[in-house]
Amino acid sequence: METHSSQQQVPPLQERVLDRLSKEFDSNREHIGTLLARLDEGYRIPYLARFRVEEYPGATEERLLEIAHRAEDVRMLEERRTHILEELGKQGNLNEELRARLLASQDISDLEKIFRPYRPKSRATAADLAREAGMGPLAMALEHRSLEAGKTPLESAADYVDASRGIETAQQALDGAKAILIEKIRQDSELLERLRPPTLKVTPKHAGRGVPREFRPYAKYEKSCHSIAWPDFLNIRKGQRENHLEVHLSLTEEKAHQILADRYAKDLEASDPLRNFYDSMLREAWHQVLKPTCEQAFTRELKEDADRAALRSYAKEYRALLMAPAAGRVKVCGILPAIRKATRCTVVDEKGAIIAHQSLHPLRTEHRDTARQNLLQLLQEHGIRILALGGGPGCREIEAFLMEAVADMPERPQILIVDEAGTMGLARKELSRLDLSTRKAAIVARRLQDPLNEWARLEPESIHLGPAQEEVHQGHLKKALEDVRESCLHSVGLDLATCFEETLSHISGMDRMKAAKTLSAYRGGKLESLRSLVDLTILNEIEFEQSAGFLRLEGSKEALDATRIEPRRYDLVEAMAASIGLSKAQLLERREEIDKIQLAPFEKEDVSRGTLKWMLDELRGLIKDPRPEFEYVEFDPAYRKLEDLEMGQEVRGRILRIADFGAFVDIGVAPGGLLHVSQMSDHYVGNPHRLFQHGQILRLRVLEVDKKEGRLSLTLRSGEIQKVHRTLGDFASGKRKPGAIVIGRGQEADAGHSRSRFAERQGGGGHRGQQGGGRSGPGGGRPGGGRPGGGRTGGGSDRGRPGGGRPGGGGRRDDDRRGPGGRDRGGSQRNYVTESEDLKESIAADRGEKGELKSFSALAGLLGKSSSEPAKDSGKKKSSKKQGAKDKTPSPTSTSASEQKAPEQKGPESQPDNAEVGNQNVPDHSTAGSPTAPSGTETNIPTPADLPPQRGESGSGAPAREKPALEKLEEKEKFGEDFV
Repeated sequence: METHSSQQQVPPLQERVLDRLSKEFDSNREHIGTLLARLDEGYRIPYLARFRVEEYPGATEERLLEIAHRAEDVRMLEERRTHILEELGKQGNLNEELRARLLASQDISDLEKIFRPYRPKSRATAADLAREAGMGPLAMALEHRSLEAGKTPLESAADYVDASRGIETAQQALDGAKAILIEKIRQDSELLERLRPPTLKVTPKHAGRGVPREFRPYAKYEKSCHSIAWPDFLNIRKGQRENHLEVHLSLTEEKAHQILADRYAKDLEASDPLRNFYDSMLREAWHQVLKPTCEQAFTRELKEDADRAALRSYAKEYRALLMAPAAGRVKVCGILPAIRKATRCTVVDEKGAIIAHQSLHPLRTEHRDTARQNLLQLLQEHGIRILALGGGPGCREIEAFLMEAVADMPERPQILIVDEAGTMGLARKELSRLDLSTRKAAIVARRLQDPLNEWARLEPESIHLGPAQEEVHQGHLKKALEDVRESCLHSVGLDLATCFEETLSHISGMDRMKAAKTLSAYRGGKLESLRSLVDLTILNEIEFEQSAGFLRLEGSKEALDATRIEPRRYDLVEAMAASIGLSKAQLLERREEIDKIQLAPFEKEDVSRGTLKWMLDELRGLIKDPRPEFEYVEFDPAYRKLEDLEMGQEVRGRILRIADFGAFVDIGVAPGGLLHVSQMSDHYVGNPHRLFQHGQILRLRVLEVDKKEGRLSLTLRSGEIQKVHRTLGDFASGKRKPGAIVIGRGQEADAGHSRSRFAERQGGGGHRGQQGGGRSGPGGGRPGGGRPGGGRTGGGSDRGRPGGGRPGGGGRRDDDRRGPGGRDRGGSQRNYVTESEDLKESIAADRGEKGELKSFSALAGLLGKSSSEPAKDSGKKKSSKKQGAKDKTPSPTSTSASEQKAPEQKGPESQPDNAEVGNQNVPDHSTAGSPTAPSGTETNIPTPADLPPQRGESGSGAPAREKPALEKLEEKEKFGEDFV
């Protein structure tokens, strides 16, 4: 009786659904009931959201769709709840407490956790067999710690040995009791949350086998479960499915055992006989039951979260694809690129019909001029202003050809790249005598005229919308994308003159057969008005009511068939027109008279003031296409070729292609310009696809024009554009460096370091570009600054010591790598500072074993190293020479002993300059234009006595190093200004 009375208290299923939805959406229960009833009658959400708004006050299409989807989930939940209640009632296990728990559950997974212990089993488990064998009391005694004193679990199990029941040993009895306890642990619903893993780890499935490039970023992946991005998780799932990756989503054995022991054996001491039994039982429970269950449960949760995020992303991308700006009713030339075969050009008229087509071979040198002439003739003959270029193989090559071909046209056509996905299947369905490539080019052109009409023909799940799309639940994906397609089609509407059977079938009240009959009647001239669909028995009254408001019919007898007003409101429009003395047709012709209509007399229970205002706006023509307007780029006629562009000029352009490293922009000049990812914003841009879209129009500035190589660089960054001079190191390394940079606000102080690879530093010491260097004092440096005492005088290394640092002025280390005077920061000298290690590596690679020059790139050593250094820097072993022997290899920096004494005899104005490459200093060989020491600053000239002792002079047995020469080479005249 208790079970029956408990079951009687459960409300009916429909009542529970309405109560749940009204609470979740905070909506009127009657409105939700009306919505569900309309959906059961066959009405669609777009129709209800536009023409039945009075039944759902304030509800948008998105909200109604959300309620409809949630209603399906809630109905499924309540049906499962009803089934469980009935099943427990039949078993006799439904009590008041269990019924309350079931009614309070908000999710199907919670219901299943509650019902799991009572679910009928298809086969007996080990625990069931143990209970049948009479091991239940033993398991209870182990659980409640009620064994006989002084007995171990195995000794206690000996009392349950019964060969007639299949228990022949004490160990079998103990194992049976253990199976019963493990099953009880598995049914603990709270335990799963405690065993939740903090991180997800991924390792290669086969250690000795390489991982495919697609999955290499995840070969050693480890991240918190709460911060895993959905694309990463779906790609990991794909790698796991393809047997390349192995996923670890569970706690370690030690951590899991600790959690289980704290919950089930916390009261047992280490010396307790039950402790060993529980440790063994808990480890067995973890490996056999809990670990697989946890991995499945947590993987399912992560998969559901990733699917929800992925579906939102895919739906957003699909909506952007369908609602892309439409060129409208204009002639378009579709171009299907090809590399080996002929490139097809197909011209379609305003309604998408093919009116001309041609084959070109622009990639063959002998046919290039002919292809250009034929293309220009085709474009001029039909007055083409838009070229739709397919994005398949050969797109880049044909793009360059098109830019070059149309560059001199008076009104240069717009060039846009269109995705070719799915065109093959659509072209095969079209009935035409033309070849397949010509039809594909026509589809490409129509995709630019009306993207919604063309893309909606394809099944949405077949369109690539994001990463790992095949890993998402395909049923949910199809449903989500179909909702987006249906919403877009209804928001824009369809013109019977241009629509297709595939798209018309998705309009409310239509299906595939009715759509085919409708288009057949239209093309046969049988549709005098939309009402003819009912007269021809293609649609019934309810279907016609739902569909007519979303269809357009040109040349109809009914003037309102060209508007978005539904037919059941035609009489209302006629009454409003009659109130000011006009007919419906006259009202559409004299729209300025609409303002005279008074709305109050026409307000009714089923027609709100908002509906009346919407109808008048539609009659005025104020309700436009919800898609963004297609824009034409007005190219500057002054810019026809690269020679017309200069650094810093402002230009307008359209994005043609987007890559990970940047975007290619058409500015009306052949070739197109590159907007590098570093030039897209003043801030860091990680993914250009999130910031820009194909066909977007931008206003940019010219960053660099490489007329020799035919390259054009653009920028969107704000700031001053400054030219960067190429250096000898740039030429020697063979790497292409940017020819200009943008100096942003607040970066002017660092601009000098970015302009050139080598930055001048006056005075040697201190920061780059500061005269004097070092700290104030006899050694030069910042005027009036620094510590007293002269800083580093004559190359001394200790800061602020009177007398210029350590005796001898040889720097901290008395080695011979720094040349005369160690660091030499105290004089009026000019140093070059290398900004990267590329030059040093190039020098080392271009020297021989003995340091001899091997190539032109080795001339960079004139700015940095002596002949013996490259071999040392590159890690090559150098044969030792006898003491006092001279290097036979000629070196541009080797000199005679008499030349080494030259610094003693020269004044401050003729001091040698040092070129610092890495940690190497060699004198500058040019004396012309050498800077003098700042006024009021004493210049110290090192003498031979002040120089550090050389190897061989100190008696170390090492050969004496020859000092650098002071040859007078005019570097600026020899290599040009760009090398400085």
